[in-house]
Amino acid sequence: MLVAFFRLVRLPNLIIVAFSLYLTQHAVISPILKAKDQSPLLTEGPFTLFVLCAVLLTAAGNIINDLYDFELDQYNRPASMPLGKGISVLGGSYLYCIFSIGGFGAAVYLALLADCRSYLFIYPLAAIGLWFYSYRLKGRPLWGNLLVSFYCAALVLAPLLAEWSGVKGAASLSTLYAYAIFAFFSTLMREIIKDLEDQEGDALLGLNTLSIALGVDFAKKMALACGLFLLAGILAFAAWSSAAQKWILLLPLLGLLPSIFLIQKAKNASAWQQASKWAKITMGLGLLAWAWLSLG
Repeated sequence: MLVAFFRLVRLPNLIIVAFSLYLTQHAVISPILKAKDQSPLLTEGPFTLFVLCAVLLTAAGNIINDLYDFELDQYNRPASMPLGKGISVLGGSYLYCIFSIGGFGAAVYLALLADCRSYLFIYPLAAIGLWFYSYRLKGRPLWGNLLVSFYCAALVLAPLLAEWSGVKGAASLSTLYAYAIFAFFSTLMREIIKDLEDQEGDALLGLNTLSIALGVDFAKKMALACGLFLLAGILAFAAWSSAAQKWILLLPLLGLLPSIFLIQKAKNASAWQQASKWAKITMGLGLLAWAWLSLG
């Protein structure tokens, strides 16, 4: 049951969310404020609460996605689906409510604690967006892919909201912005690849994803365009960076180049599954490169 729970909430993804937020706060924002002899608005306690809100929100989004995809996952990935094997659908519904309400409660307490009431609307807006993605947008061409990609990029930038007045204009933010762009397009590439991987099951259940609505070739070209954009962006950023940073910035290419190759060659679900794995490796290597640059 514990393994099923970890699969349901996507534990590795939650760890990445927490790590990314701490990296933004402590490796990017804090040094800027320290150089100006300023203290962050969100001190360690409130910031930890902020991270908890983000983790609970993301976990709730993963759970509601699996609840709506229960029938679909029985066709597309029956061996790895957590619902129905270790956790019942009803149990998943209870967990969704607990995580959603717990996250909103933490967000309200944080808003009162840090006197950030004007930002309180963000949590319910994000929660509704993730619910609407699972309920409607996931089965529509491209819109669901764009929403998930935007969410991943926005999470990295989220700590800037509270500290913007103290950090705006800082040159060191360029690396953070570059990583947010990387997060958006690498997520978009993988989301399109996942649609291609699941297209047979999606079509049987009446979904109208990008590869079904506009054809496999078009979706393939979109995924390839994301990969080539990332390749060009990484090479351009590496050329602009110092010699010591170049090799670190090229690290994501170890996953990106195989991803591009597999996207070009893929013709069946098994090949798309391999492309998806390499896209995920690309995302992980991108995070590692950003962490290395930020902490170095």
